[in-house]
Amino acid sequence: MNLKQKLQYAVAGASVAIMSLPAMAEDSTLVTAAKAELASAKDGVSSIGAVVIGVAAAMVVVGLIIKAVRKGG
Repeated sequence: MNLKQKLQYAVAGASVAIMSLPAMAEDSTLVTAAKAELASAKDGVSSIGAVVIGVAAAMVVVGLIIKAVRKGG
C-alpha cells in the first residue's frame, strides 16, 4: 500500500466520522426516535415475558394436578 492509498483511506475514514456526528448528537431527531422505539419495544417484551411466565406457571400447576389425580386414583 503506497502513501497515496493510505491518505485516501485516512480521508475517507475522517469523512465518515465527521458526517456521522450530526446523527449521533444527543439532540438529533434520529436518536430521539430510536430511544422512543426502544422504550416501546421494552414494554412489549416485558408484557410478553409476563404472559410466558404465567403460561409456564399454569403448565406446572396442571402437571401437579395430573400427578396428584393419578396417585390418588
